[in-house]
Amino acid sequence: MTTTASTVSEAQVRDSDKLRWLMDRMEIQDLLNAYARGIDHSDAEIMKQVYHQGAVDEHGIFSGDGDEFIRFTTGVNRKRFQTMQHHHTTTSMDIRADEAEVETYFFCVGKTHNGELHFSSGRSADRFERREGRWGLIRRQVIMDWTMALPEPVPGPNDSKFMKGSIEQDDFSRTMLPRLISGGFHPTRTARTG
Repeated sequence: MTTTASTVSEAQVRDSDKLRWLMDRMEIQDLLNAYARGIDHSDAEIMKQVYHQGAVDEHGIFSGDGDEFIRFTTGVNRKRFQTMQHHHTTTSMDIRADEAEVETYFFCVGKTHNGELHFSSGRSADRFERREGRWGLIRRQVIMDWTMALPEPVPGPNDSKFMKGSIEQDDFSRTMLPRLISGGFHPTRTARTG
């Protein structure tokens, strides 16, 4: 088969579209990761990278503006938890131009200051938008599938041999990996102002 200029051009366009889609998907996934890291460390600066100005977050115990949610959750989490972890699992995305619909399954565990373990699992139904070249969350609806709390568990046999995590600023990963405090390097991402 002979390749013509129009065939090459169409193939290049398709490859360009695929590359743009992959880049968009990775930028959105990076924001989901920044959200988990920010909320796990109660770090408002990291969380601000995720939301566009005027975003709405429907989070069960909270309903309102993204900036208000950041202030609310960082305050509540610090008072309640020694450490917490948000894990994102299955993520489905529909990206069309500058808009994306994203569903992400999550599993969260937090250890309270009195030693209880709190578990939750559910999904986030999100709408992202690209504004001035930057993706950001504009609406989140959390769908909680289940929650559970357990009294302080018995530590495993090697528990005392590991460094302990903390929701506070003195967590070792923040000291050892300081560039991640700002969300890490990304060539196309700039911090939101305001």
